[in-house]
Amino acid sequence: MLLSGMGLVGEIYNLSGKLFATLFALFAGIIFLASVTILFAPVFHRFMHKFHLEERHRKKDKTLIVIF
Repeated sequence: MLLSGMGLVGEIYNLSGKLFATLFALFAGIIFLASVTILFAPVFHRFMHKFHLEERHRKKDKTLIVIF
């Protein structure tokens, strides 16, 4: 519910509940961003090799490098 933008289910009246909701929302957002980063890091790494790094080596060595 936090990441979907629906907001809180009910109103929070005391300070400790507001602090908990704030810290939990920050924690959930950071965990979400970290997990997405970990999941997409291999894909990003593959594209970096495909478009930049392997092209330089191919020109120098004159060999065919196949990336799967």
